[in-house]
Amino acid sequence: MEINKMMISEIAFIRDNDGQTHGLSFDAGINVVYGPSDTGKTYLLETIDYLLGAKSLREIPERSGYKAAFIKFSSREDKQWAFERNFNGGKCDFYSEEVGFDAVKSKLNVKHVDGKVNNISGHMLNEIGLLGKYLIKNREGETQSFSFRDLLKLVLINEKQIIRDDSPFLSNQYVAKTASLSALKLILTGVDDEKSAQRDKDEENKVIILAKINLLEEMIHIENGKGKYRDFNKSVIISDLNFLDKKIEAKRASVAALQSRVSDFLSSRRSALNQRESILDRQAEINSLLERFLLLQEHYAVDLNRLKAIEEAGSLFIHYERVSCPLCGSLPNDERYGDGCDEDIRAIVMASNVESKKIMKLSHDLSFTIDKLNNENELLKLKFSKVNRFFDEMDKKVKAISSQELAKAQEEYIMLLDRKNELSISLIAYEKLVDLERKKSKLQHIYDTKYENKDSVSVAVPTHAVNELCKIVKNILDSWDFPDTGEVHYDESKNDFVINGKLRGIRGQGLKAVTHAAASIGLLEYCQQKGLAHPGFLVLDSALLAYYKPEGKEDDLRGTDLKSRFYHYLIKHHSKNQIILIENEQPPLEFQKHLNIVQFTKNPNEGRYGLLPHNS
Repeated sequence: MEINKMMISEIAFIRDNDGQTHGLSFDAGINVVYGPSDTGKTYLLETIDYLLGAKSLREIPERSGYKAAFIKFSSREDKQWAFERNFNGGKCDFYSEEVGFDAVKSKLNVKHVDGKVNNISGHMLNEIGLLGKYLIKNREGETQSFSFRDLLKLVLINEKQIIRDDSPFLSNQYVAKTASLSALKLILTGVDDEKSAQRDKDEENKVIILAKINLLEEMIHIENGKGKYRDFNKSVIISDLNFLDKKIEAKRASVAALQSRVSDFLSSRRSALNQRESILDRQAEINSLLERFLLLQEHYAVDLNRLKAIEEAGSLFIHYERVSCPLCGSLPNDERYGDGCDEDIRAIVMASNVESKKIMKLSHDLSFTIDKLNNENELLKLKFSKVNRFFDEMDKKVKAISSQELAKAQEEYIMLLDRKNELSISLIAYEKLVDLERKKSKLQHIYDTKYENKDSVSVAVPTHAVNELCKIVKNILDSWDFPDTGEVHYDESKNDFVINGKLRGIRGQGLKAVTHAAASIGLLEYCQQKGLAHPGFLVLDSALLAYYKPEGKEDDLRGTDLKSRFYHYLIKHHSKNQIILIENEQPPLEFQKHLNIVQFTKNPNEGRYGLLPHNS
């Protein structure tokens, strides 16, 4: 018997400036969207989720310039309708073939309203005959209206959901597990849980405790998701920290010693520099003195030559015959001082002699001083050379230590500090996790003691239904030639499938993805066989993860024919349903003519870049 079926015909984004659309069309049967990462494959699934009632849609650079998105459906009765949602929120525009897709028929609420079709959820549930159904939401027997989003969790499987460690059908939130189990029961049996009497005794306290437990579980899940504590050993970390403290102290002392050596060398270099400058100053002073003294010595030589000439000329005048003065005509005996002629040649000669001796002594003293300064200058040159060599030696030592030993020691010191900081942060985070688990355990004990199994309402999926579902899942896995299939049964305590004695959730991510896909497809086939309500479409993200990103050797399906069998099975058994596969790798060539394939190239110059055009 065929099920009430609908299919997604089109997903499109609407530009803000001109209203033009950019999107994808889908057919009945198997649709494959493939291509490299970061091209919008996962964003396609997120967009479908948003158009069917999710609170928001994350922004990506390629979405800039687009104001809204719409999704178009068609049903078995050839009915067509579409929802359009603005990215800024607000009500949803509803289009129908009754008025044509160029005009808005009505505005629909995004939030589900019990029994009403004036919202996205109510319209979709009405199309498949599940409007007005109820779920038990907790063990106190409280009920909630069944929403299309409760069903959407079973048919819209993103890349995170498909590799979950727990049940492929139930929520991973503590407070939502009962409602999820009730929803699974509704899908497998077609029978909902009618409104039951609500018990309000201690209701407020129970809600508060459950909310706290859920919050703590979320916080613990986030911390565990970081993957730091799988093999965490607190005593080893503390031991490592103590060892690091000792190494840090030793390295700090080593750095200090090197810095002290550098400081000593710098001091010696500074002293040599000062000596060198002092020598240069003294040499400049000596050179200045020598220049002046040599000039003075020249003056002395000139004076001595002049005095010697006077002395020699005077001596000649003393021995010559006395005659009248050639200047004034006076006789020597008539010489009168002050009358215009002084002919005391002897006195002049004697004075010149005395002056010569005086200048000669000064010249001798000056020569001695010049020699002394020259000697000092030579000694200063030798001293400068020695000081300069010492300066160069100290400079080399400073540079050698600074650029090699000290730099390396400082780098090692910083690395040790970074490692200590990393371990300290890990230890603090681990102790925080332990504290969160302690608080959760305490609250859980309070809840279990006061409320658990106290007149509680349990939700149980009929055994015959899950047994039939297990047979279908086993048949699918056998058809795919899944390794290590064996028997398949449903573990009620874990609400998950056990395949050949091994719980599905403890396998590698790739095998979890494959088995989750088998469970989702199996649920679709079960509903089809029983004539039960199901949307008739299924979106699976990364079902064949084990082919391009296996988690380990046992998780690696490369080299097997599972991929080929997977596509062959879907083409053979689901040509009248709609399955949209989001994958990284293209399907096998021999099946491509039976598939509606869309390739994202991530190349602006080749084919389709991605879900949205590349922003260049």
